[in-house]
Amino acid sequence: MKPMILLATLTLTMILAGCAGDYERPDIRERLLGMGLEMGESDVNIPRYRVNGWNSIDDYNLIITAGVNDRYLVELGTPCQGLRSAFYVGFTTPDFGLGRFDNILVRGMDRRPERCPITNITRLYPIDE
Repeated sequence: MKPMILLATLTLTMILAGCAGDYERPDIRERLLGMGLEMGESDVNIPRYRVNGWNSIDDYNLIITAGVNDRYLVELGTPCQGLRSAFYVGFTTPDFGLGRFDNILVRGMDRRPERCPITNITRLYPIDE
């Protein structure tokens, strides 16, 4: 009886270990195309005085609006767990513009602020129809 329990435990452990590997994030280009946007220049800075809105895509990406029509895809280095349900998004930057290696600060209802590092910022353009 004990060998059967041991075998079942080992089998279950191997199955769960297989499920924990290689999570593949959805292709961001496809998601942006579905929103009517295409990617432009990469590794750009956003003037901080122009930031006036944001929209989360998933735990790794958000779109920041600057000015009237300028949109930027901000890619994060780690998953930002509270991003989709956040009511407050801020940023830290020592310069006058938001750029690579700065941080996004996310705060939800019952959460402490979460610091999420920026790895890249890409300019977005509407798809011409």
